Amino acid sequence: MRTRSRRYRDSEDRVDRGRVYEPVEALTLLKELPGTMFDESVEVAIKLGIDPRKSDQLVRGAVSLPKGLGKEVRVIVFAEGDKADQAREAGADEVGSAELAERIQGGWMDFDVVIASPDMMKHVGKLGRLLGPQGKMPSPKSGTVTPDVAGAVGEFKAGKVEFRTDSGGNVHAPVGKKSFPVEDLEENLRAFLDHLIGMRPASVKGVFMRKISISTTMGPGAWISYGGSAMPNIVNTLTVREYDRELKDAEGVLLCAWHGLSVSESDGLRGAVAEKGARMRMVRNSLVGRVLAEKGVEIDPEVLTGTVVMAYGTAEQTIGAAKVLTAPEIRRTGKIKLRAGLLEGRPLDAAQAVMLADIPDRQTLNAQLLGVLLGPARGLATVLNAPLGAIARVLQARVDRGDGAGAAEEGS
Repeated sequence: MRTRSRRYRDSEDRVDRGRVYEPVEALTLLKELPGTMFDESVEVAIKLGIDPRKSDQLVRGAVSLPKGLGKEVRVIVFAEGDKADQAREAGADEVGSAELAERIQGGWMDFDVVIASPDMMKHVGKLGRLLGPQGKMPSPKSGTVTPDVAGAVGEFKAGKVEFRTDSGGNVHAPVGKKSFPVEDLEENLRAFLDHLIGMRPASVKGVFMRKISISTTMGPGAWISYGGSAMPNIVNTLTVREYDRELKDAEGVLLCAWHGLSVSESDGLRGAVAEKGARMRMVRNSLVGRVLAEKGVEIDPEVLTGTVVMAYGTAEQTIGAAKVLTAPEIRRTGKIKLRAGLLEGRPLDAAQAVMLADIPDRQTLNAQLLGVLLGPARGLATVLNAPLGAIARVLQARVDRGDGAGAAEEGS
């Protein structure tokens, strides 16, 4: 199983995968995520509504980004005579013909873009098996097979991006560096997406850009909506299905307000909750509310505001999670607050959710009851096997008498 770094997990907590962002909002968020020791690229990936098995629906091309890529692009050119001289003057890193092809066949691949004059394809054609899998094979569609090799060199050096669909019907490309201003990243992103929309094959029906995600090189992706993409409905449907699947067998659920936690605090809480056997995840408020409503549980809209985290599992695991989330050291930070819950199908308000932490786990309960040597054996067995729902009803009686107000205030 893949192990994510602490930096990645912290970044993942801040990106709501159930939400579709506006481009500027998503780019701003990505720039605020914890960084690496190098200047990461910002990349866009698009799932297209094409059939990649049909050649007339494949998309391939190149676009010049107005703000460049922020990195040095190594360009080699296959040309001879005057064209070779023009390519060198334009800034090509290597220029040649047959001898350049021999170097590549020998294993040299230290370049990013290959440009060729049409009369040089007799040499370049032999390199298809080497250049094709890396996306470096020159093509007229991408502007890398052209008589104007000098102009092509200048465009790619300035930030021209070459792209093509993969076997899954996806297109991905860099749109700049994380160090770029948000305005520059947005301009590059819009230039790329607008160009892609203009390349829509005539045989494609329905939505062309189905899903769009942007991310940094080492970070999680954020969904964005652009130009009539089908993202909102698709993401909502998938997220609702995921919530419904995860809550299908859950006996208990806790909904918590969650804000301002450091990486170490977040990791510590997740680990402590996992030790109790429960699971915990950030949720999209409106969608988890919809799933709970379909299960007959109405949640106060005020509960599902801001950043909300859901902990869930069996009844005993949920009680264990409540103990973790209401521990004195957690309450003192003011960064976690239990807002509501659900235990064995019964809704819990904030006071009742906090009071779950007062219920001893089975191991503690067994140890305590085994010390009561004079208790009837039948009564002992009855208590040990009492359903947790009955305990919840006892808690409700305490709240009705007024005992829960103090508990709720203490847990806030």
